[in-house]
Amino acid sequence: MYEIMLELLMMDNMVVENEMIRFVSYNGRGFNVDKQKYVQKMLRDCDIMLLQEHWLSDSQLSVLDTLSPDHASVAVSGFGNNSVLTGRPYGDCAILWRKNISFTASPITSNSRRIYAVLFCGAGVRFVCLCIHVYMPYESDFSSTEEFQFQLSAVDTIISQHQDAHIILGGDFNVAFSRNWTNTKILDDYCEQAGLYLVFRHSNSTIDYTHHFNMKHFSRLDHFVVSERLYQASVCKQFVIHDVDNTSDRDPLCLHLALRVEQMKLCSRVVRPKPSWDKANDTHIVEYKKVLSSKLNSIKLPHSALWCSNVCYGRPI
Repeated sequence: MYEIMLELLMMDNMVVENEMIRFVSYNGRGFNVDKQKYVQKMLRDCDIMLLQEHWLSDSQLSVLDTLSPDHASVAVSGFGNNSVLTGRPYGDCAILWRKNISFTASPITSNSRRIYAVLFCGAGVRFVCLCIHVYMPYESDFSSTEEFQFQLSAVDTIISQHQDAHIILGGDFNVAFSRNWTNTKILDDYCEQAGLYLVFRHSNSTIDYTHHFNMKHFSRLDHFVVSERLYQASVCKQFVIHDVDNTSDRDPLCLHLALRVEQMKLCSRVVRPKPSWDKANDTHIVEYKKVLSSKLNSIKLPHSALWCSNVCYGRPI
């Protein structure tokens, strides 16, 4: 097994061979002619693009391959060919990458229409990087928070299946860290637990906003999240493009990584077992509820706590 060794372009005044990988995450909010031209414009200056809300059906996804002769694509639709679409789709994400990039690409599917992943490997398996693209639900009620947790569980399942890979997780998280919302804490807690880092906190990140509402209200809803080594040694810059040609209310989020790839042994990682809710069926959920109910019933509470005898109208007596 091998691990990436990543360093900045200059270290100790010694020039090293690097490959600059340019990522872009963009929520197009549709795929009309103007949006297609704008995506084509961005593809000229990026190696890997994460595209959300393309609003294409399963049978239309092949149009993504016509955007650039230099890029290949994989995608998932937010709705099937037999679906009657009302309103906006609830999924839609695509990954496009430059064909002459010096890594082999292996698409990884999931059961979610909000997630797609590609495993990039260098020659001789010296480079292993897992790029996961997400389009997360907006927090509106309890069910949307449950959906957010479910999608994170699906992401975690993909990561756990590729322990040798360094992680680049990006897309539209619909989470603004300026808001003290439930999904904000869920994402922050997950990153800490999984050993992942939000790039907007990096000193080389200069992001003011990625979303605007009629140019009156601004927020940062799109993010890149990377594994520790990438965060420490490879982030050259992260920035947002505010472009008059962009007709979406989302602006492209860009991440540049400078990679130096060296072969070395991978130390064993500590893997903590945890439930994968995206794999749970009805039987698993019923059994979980039974075990949870049994354990809750086994908790012995003191009568004084149940009676609250030392409290009167919310004040101590």
